[in-house]
Amino acid sequence: MKCVIAWLMCAAGAIGAAAEPQLDAAANADLERLIVTRGYTRGLPRDPMPSPDGAYIYFLQSGPEDQRQELHRFEVATGVSRAWVTLAALGGDATMSPEEQARRERERQTERGITRFEVARDGSVLLIPYSGDLFIVQSADGKVRRLTQTPAPELDAHLSRDARRVACVRGNDLIVLDVATGAETILVHSDNAEISYGSAEFIAQEEMDRRTGHWWSPDGTQLALTEVNTTKVPRFRLPDFDDQTSEGSTSPYPKAGDPNAIVRLGIVATSGGPIRWLDLGTETEYLARVTWSPDGRALWVQTQPRSQKQVVLQRFEVATGAARTVHVDSDHDWVNLNDDFHLFERSDRFLWTTEHGGHAHITLHATDGRLVRVLTAGPWDVTRVAHVDEKRGQVTFTGTKDGVVEQHLYRVPIAGGTVERLTFEPGWHEPAFHPQGDDVWVVNHSDLRTPPRFDVVRRGTRLGTLPSAAAPPPDLGRLEMLHLTTDFKVSLDVRIAWPAKIPTGTRLPLVVYVYGGPGAQQVRNAWLGERGVFDAWLAARGFAVARIDGRGVRPRGHASERIFARLMGRQEVSDQKAGVLALQARFPQLDPERTGIWGWSYGGYATLMALCRMPETFKAGVSVAPVVDWRGYDTHYTERYLDLPSANPEGYAESSVLTHVPGMRGYLALVHGATDDNVHFRESMLLVRALVEHGKRFDVMVYPGTHMIESLPERSHLYRLVWRTFAERL
Repeated sequence: MKCVIAWLMCAAGAIGAAAEPQLDAAANADLERLIVTRGYTRGLPRDPMPSPDGAYIYFLQSGPEDQRQELHRFEVATGVSRAWVTLAALGGDATMSPEEQARRERERQTERGITRFEVARDGSVLLIPYSGDLFIVQSADGKVRRLTQTPAPELDAHLSRDARRVACVRGNDLIVLDVATGAETILVHSDNAEISYGSAEFIAQEEMDRRTGHWWSPDGTQLALTEVNTTKVPRFRLPDFDDQTSEGSTSPYPKAGDPNAIVRLGIVATSGGPIRWLDLGTETEYLARVTWSPDGRALWVQTQPRSQKQVVLQRFEVATGAARTVHVDSDHDWVNLNDDFHLFERSDRFLWTTEHGGHAHITLHATDGRLVRVLTAGPWDVTRVAHVDEKRGQVTFTGTKDGVVEQHLYRVPIAGGTVERLTFEPGWHEPAFHPQGDDVWVVNHSDLRTPPRFDVVRRGTRLGTLPSAAAPPPDLGRLEMLHLTTDFKVSLDVRIAWPAKIPTGTRLPLVVYVYGGPGAQQVRNAWLGERGVFDAWLAARGFAVARIDGRGVRPRGHASERIFARLMGRQEVSDQKAGVLALQARFPQLDPERTGIWGWSYGGYATLMALCRMPETFKAGVSVAPVVDWRGYDTHYTERYLDLPSANPEGYAESSVLTHVPGMRGYLALVHGATDDNVHFRESMLLVRALVEHGKRFDVMVYPGTHMIESLPERSHLYRLVWRTFAERL
């Protein structure tokens, strides 16, 4: 026994004596700076929105190291910009309710202060939710008036088209407020904690990009609304470490195969009265989108069955509730949702974007569903319909017609014809239009080395640029974008950050930052923000840092995404390995024995699969907030790709990290936020159990925060952990 104890003491002493890598003062300062500036994006304009007449641009802005945003207004004619609504005008610093915190998580919102605003359809007023209350701002003079002051927060507030009323949710009730007087009407009340009205359920917010559960009719006399019943949905408990009992809270969370919330859609008069419920059909599982017809006589509703192999477009007569199926978009794997549906006000037609041919393209239909014409086509994707100008007969959209690593703005005639490119600077372009503003818009442009610039444009002519308060970024060193083809003829896009100088004869360790999951493009000729600047920071510490996009990235088309059908964690991860091998073959200065990988969320999952399935390539990894076994993740996302667990048990087993733990040979740092309500901390605990059972080398870092691990101290600690892991293990 004494010998064993002596051996352990010697081993511990030897470990303790090992020199731990240290960062110098300059490196620490650079790291803190990239975090506090959010990758040099704080201080940039956010969420720009033109007024409908094109006279002004409203936008949110903070200081260069400040999360607190205020509302600014840019006058197009003069180019003068000024703070339009300050936090002081709204009562100072905000408090945040648990409901608001949950909404921020769903939207991945990290900023504070004013985070949302709405410009009235006629431009007369603006609506600002702040600190749980609602404020009305007059566009003529910027005068601010508090509309509500209640103990419970008002959420998901929206102006009627005539700007005379506001609909919002308080608790589980749907409320209508009179803008002039502040008088309120409780349209629908719930005494049941598991039944709510006018809200989007968790799945709709997290996975379907539907943030609301109520919609104004064009004349403001009616509201379409949801009833969400979560009685049958299993509840998940989250701890509260600020509470000495750590009792925390519970919320409904449907895991793969579980019952979803039951969602009904109805119509109620804003003057009050009974709800007229619509029959969505027995096959409907998910309410995806709701749109009023321009004349207010019909409600157009998009739904999905549980399989998600269809999006069904139905037209409901408001007066009678009579339903007619107008169009069904089907796919043998799944149909992706989008926000491109547009009903014309001047004709009986609508726009639809479909991926039926393997790429996303715009089609024009009669209101009976009949295809009128295809507006775009080819081996590229429309990424978003940005604006429809019925007067000029034009559709403006973003797409990848000129390559998947760039996004440009295009225009096509509704009558059919040639697609015209509207942006010409290399890089990434994202436009913002007011729905009623046809002449003036804002284009957010950036490239690999240039943070976003927000240009104000009138019919293609640049009128000015919204002012930036962001700190100028440092020199990012050597950045390179490559297009590679693997030995298996798979096309890869690669972005790699190099150290500024590589001494002759030096062989560099390679670090791969991965997401890997459906739809999330990593390699773009665009400013990548905080984690992109962190790539360069790591490179300055002596690493080559790569991002590799292979199959499954959405701008490569829906056909490419099919690698995820009924199986995850294999082909997308094999593309990461193939990319590493191709880079090592091309650049002999990369050491093939020193490759690490790290990622967040799906990237955390991909990191684990790379370590377990390809240990000969990946020697160390940092996995942040990973899904470990897909039977523990939510319904709409998981079942879209893997089907129900009962229908695809082999696919779930093969897609689970737990199945592959025996193959792991390298080192793992496992990181999770203990109050993560998206990817539950339970996932990491399941992995810890399996790693211990198989005697694997790993460490665990738990933060008290959420999925985003967003506070400055936590982020700083996490990024140092990433650096230290690779400095010590590669």
